[in-house]
Amino acid sequence: MPGPANTLTLADRIAVSAGLVLAYILAFGLGIFASVEALLGADLSIRSSATGGPGSYDWAYVIAENSATVIALVLVVWAGALTAGDGFRWPRADRTSPVGPVVIAAAIAVYALALVAAQLIQQAMLAHGAGLPAPETRSGTPVSASMILAVHAGIGEELIVVAGLAMAVGLFTRRAVIALPILIAARLAYHLYYGWSVVALVLWAAVSAYIIWRWRSWTILAGFIALHIAWDALIHWDLWANGDAINYLFGVPAVAVIVACFVVDRRWWSTPPTVSEQSKGQVSTATVAAADH
Repeated sequence: MPGPANTLTLADRIAVSAGLVLAYILAFGLGIFASVEALLGADLSIRSSATGGPGSYDWAYVIAENSATVIALVLVVWAGALTAGDGFRWPRADRTSPVGPVVIAAAIAVYALALVAAQLIQQAMLAHGAGLPAPETRSGTPVSASMILAVHAGIGEELIVVAGLAMAVGLFTRRAVIALPILIAARLAYHLYYGWSVVALVLWAAVSAYIIWRWRSWTILAGFIALHIAWDALIHWDLWANGDAINYLFGVPAVAVIVACFVVDRRWWSTPPTVSEQSKGQVSTATVAAADH
């Protein structure tokens, strides 16, 4: 098929994608290492000293991980500035299609349902013996550290792993069949310490990757970040441990929003992908068959 022109040379695209991959390694390389070590039986729990209290908490891991993530975010912003549009759109485009409020609301709601589905699948797997290893326990973690970890997960995973790597892969291909396995694997890599129950996260990883790959929207991404932070904050506070409160808290409003979106526009899900605007001067457009999306 004819490919759209791109002002970025092959060397430019390799450099930008390398920067985005480096950002991923900086932010989650330590997590991937820890996950593998946990699978091998190591106890990598972050411990507090015997005196207890927030002042006794070992902050070394949290500080190291978040410092590296700040550098990674700078790399993502840099890479975005070198690609088409405002840095979060296709560097190669075939058409322009703005994402409306119905698509934004529905996409964020579907993401919330994916979180709930992952939780329910994980609970079912745990009930059948697919237990989490020791590092998943967070007893003794002060609220301040828990909230920092939640913010790191929300911003880091959605912006660096999903959006950043989508930019990197999108520099070379428009094919979802190539991109989605890469994005899903990148999301799951630092969750391997879950053991077999990491399978529960596949649907959530696939849903978030597909939505961002299809509709590149800062608003949708911001919704993902907010929901992810809220979810992890509640998990850290163990509000889900005594029942399914978190599933109802996220699931019921999400279903209501999705129903409302179908009432307003029953074909919102077929909205064409959002791509670079020709007026940005970064790309030229060409007709591409729908089957290639």
